[in-house]
Amino acid sequence: MKDYGYQSKKCDDMGLNVCVIGAGNMGKTHIEMYSKSSDIDFIGVVDTDESLKSLINKKFDVAFESELSKLLFSKNIDLVSVCTPTYTHFSIISELIDARIKNILVEKPLTLNLSEAKKLEQPIKTGDIRLMVAMVERFNNCYINVKEKIEKNKIGKIKSISTNRFSLFPFYSRWYIYKEKSGGPILDLGIHDIDLLRWLLSDEVREVYSSSKNYHGHQNIGKTYDVNLTFNSGIKAACQLGYFLRKKNVSQENFKTDLNIVETNRRLYVDTSSYPRYPDAYFKEIKYFIECVLTNSKPSIGFYEAVADLKIIDAAKKSLVLGKPINIAD
Repeated sequence: MKDYGYQSKKCDDMGLNVCVIGAGNMGKTHIEMYSKSSDIDFIGVVDTDESLKSLINKKFDVAFESELSKLLFSKNIDLVSVCTPTYTHFSIISELIDARIKNILVEKPLTLNLSEAKKLEQPIKTGDIRLMVAMVERFNNCYINVKEKIEKNKIGKIKSISTNRFSLFPFYSRWYIYKEKSGGPILDLGIHDIDLLRWLLSDEVREVYSSSKNYHGHQNIGKTYDVNLTFNSGIKAACQLGYFLRKKNVSQENFKTDLNIVETNRRLYVDTSSYPRYPDAYFKEIKYFIECVLTNSKPSIGFYEAVADLKIIDAAKKSLVLGKPINIAD
């Protein structure tokens, strides 16, 4: 085990020392949100692309390093955000656990696949790690309002739910093109709605059936995917998702999303594209994890929540290959 001299900060100490790994699109968002928090004393940023240093330093008061070990040696870090490409998550989280970092916030998904996630279970237990996966839609006001309506029985008996999530393809990051690095749209986009539906319904999925349609181009860009879920309660959910090639097909935030709940006698439709996640939902998400650290609390979106999402993703991909429904318990 590498010893970087890490010592956990007491809750009554002033301010936390934060490290953000990855200074790309999501990394910049995390840096900005931490910069707005009065509970943060120090922000360190780690990225192998040193050309980003001047850009980041112009906007934020941070310490920039190209190697994680240098930052961990120079500062007692209380909290780390992992904002790197999906295929790097497993190795980076493993390194952080090895370095005795106790508080880890990782951008969704937890890992590239279920197999990698399972390998982290014992190290996280043994290391007593507080880990949260950044599922930002749980902090989006429009979905919070829907959940409150469900919990207060303001919505009738739910028969089915459908979601649509289409995004402008992120051409700024070439790794998204390759399924072996991004996990493909079912993982990268689908995990949002799979996690969201589990949270909204407080229910678990028992069966998954997936299909896809080709309409143009590359393996990741030229398909729409339908992921159909059956919950333990019997509620049916249909998630449609994919990448757009042209900006005219999506909203100002480069996303087109909606939620449609079919009740016994009526429908509840929410055009969620009109509720941008940036900046409010991201700030609430970061603030929530900071509060978990300061109050020594367990995050609601922890390791096992992330694994439950990845089990469904794994089943959706199997269904796509086999052309038949997959039982989650199998």
